[in-house]
Amino acid sequence: MEDEKMIFSPRIDKKIQAIINFISTNINGLPIEKLAYDLRAAIFNLGIELLEFFSIEDKAEEFLEKTRKFNLESASQHTDHPTLRLVLLEILSLHKEIESSITQSVSSPSEPDSSLDPGELPKINYENIKYLSRWPDSHFRNYAGLVNSQIDSQIGITISNLILEGELDISEIKIKAELIPFIRRSIKRLGGYAIDLEYWEPEEDHESTLVNSMEIFAARLEIEDGKVKPITKAEFINMLKPGE
Repeated sequence: MEDEKMIFSPRIDKKIQAIINFISTNINGLPIEKLAYDLRAAIFNLGIELLEFFSIEDKAEEFLEKTRKFNLESASQHTDHPTLRLVLLEILSLHKEIESSITQSVSSPSEPDSSLDPGELPKINYENIKYLSRWPDSHFRNYAGLVNSQIDSQIGITISNLILEGELDISEIKIKAELIPFIRRSIKRLGGYAIDLEYWEPEEDHESTLVNSMEIFAARLEIEDGKVKPITKAEFINMLKPGE
């Protein structure tokens, strides 16, 4: 697809190409779940480097918008793989809504520390996320879950775009049996973690089964974290009895 190209540093270009090569080499030899797991560190670290690169000229938001535009155009314009296209269009809409809400929540804290210089913040990489995933406090584990779900969602979107652009050879069977369930599962978890961490709240009158699955996942997290008391079978039956 012809589009305005974002100009990266040679170092970033090399990392992007290495990721694409890894996907192309392993897409038919590895389950997509395993492929994504093996790519998490590289994707996360590249994302940090990209944001730092574009933040120098205050173009991080422009980069995100151009990426979203390319993803949407790829899913909208191509006629091959119609099932994947339809799923991807729904995923992209939800992904943008959730990602934008998370970005706004994180970048606009209720009590900003004006004395904090961004240049003084410690460098982070994927090892920090792995560390959080083992933390005793569920809030930190869920934050790691949010990050991993965002990475997996982006991997699923990237693979889908490579397929639609004709740059990746993969069978329709694998698309339907592995890729589509993986994308749906990733965005479900992303939305669920975002709801649990209060970074995003879906519209009350939505009619999306995918958003329903996000809300169920978030409710499950609340129960697992001890935030709510699980209802017993007897309590549920009593709730259904008409009042006297």
